[in-house]
Amino acid sequence: NKRKMCKKWTIILCMFLFLLFFMFLSYRITFLSEPPVSAGLVAQKLHELQATPEPSNFNENPTTINHLKSPLLREIYSTIAPVAASIIHDKCKLVSNGSKVTITSDVRGNLGPASVVLNENVEDWLSDRWQAAPDLTGRPIPGIHWLQVDLAENFLICGILIDWEDAYSDHWVLEGKDLSSQLWVPILRREDATVLKSKKHIIHEVKHSSNQVLSSSSPAFRLVRLIIMRPSTQWGSSIWRLHIMGFLH
Repeated sequence: NKRKMCKKWTIILCMFLFLLFFMFLSYRITFLSEPPVSAGLVAQKLHELQATPEPSNFNENPTTINHLKSPLLREIYSTIAPVAASIIHDKCKLVSNGSKVTITSDVRGNLGPASVVLNENVEDWLSDRWQAAPDLTGRPIPGIHWLQVDLAENFLICGILIDWEDAYSDHWVLEGKDLSSQLWVPILRREDATVLKSKKHIIHEVKHSSNQVLSSSSPAFRLVRLIIMRPSTQWGSSIWRLHIMGFLH
């Protein structure tokens, strides 16, 4: 009886090992038959995203992921697809440069009118920038100042670029006028900005993707205003360019 039992378990063990070997061999054949994950293949898949109408649900789209047999390639593609889609389909763009866009300010200042900040000209130190100063001494006009932009249409605001002269301010906020309540509400703040510096230019920039703005349930605005609480130098705050970024929704 012991011999029979030993023989029986030996047969079972052999069958089990044979099954494991067969599964391993099948996996190796499948894996080796897959094309390598090359940079060209990834680039090709990214290119295919440009023809996709919506950036969402990439992980569930059988035409873009399930046809890839390799688990490794599926994992790579499912990781890069949402990021690439966000970049390709991002709607955030400059909206303060339209022909119907207008701008006003609380003070005329000593240099160019407020409208110069909507231009791209930054050559003339006197006429291509606006400054909250009463005269050419550059001393500041006391108090809080603002620049108000009428975008002519309702936009979801996703960014701002303020190109300051050396007479900059670190104390500002961008507000929008809520259509329903008619109240001014904060949209973007100095704390959110990145800073770039060059000769006669200090640039504060905030840039969110359209997906970030949509997920925050931010309302759309036609009127926005830059509130300058106080200057950060001994001079009146001065701006070369003001860009408002947004998109229709």
